Amino acid sequence: MNHHEEKAHTIIIPEELKGKTCSPIELDPKGYFLIKIEDEKICIAHCNYQDKKGWYENKIESSFSSEEPDEILQWAKKNDLVSLDEHYQYLVKEMGHAVEAITTHTKYVQE
Repeated sequence: MNHHEEKAHTIIIPEELKGKTCSPIELDPKGYFLIKIEDEKICIAHCNYQDKKGWYENKIESSFSSEEPDEILQWAKKNDLVSLDEHYQYLVKEMGHAVEAITTHTKYVQE
């Protein structure tokens, strides 16, 4: 007889995050962005939401890359990919994190 043995998993929450909760976010109806660093360039892809529940592959509608974060922000505006001010401010913040990662040669992780 085979027995399935479940292993306990422990999630360690850093002290600075204990007791904190996330505020609900308002999703931009125009879609979302995937951002990464590749060859010291910031690469951004715009995806539309899919009418599916659960996990699914991101469907990239358009993409752009540049060493200059301002060019990426201009691309997003020019192509009308952002409808919420908060979403644009998020992109500005992420461009800062991406530039810092390139400058300090550290791993970039999109928030």
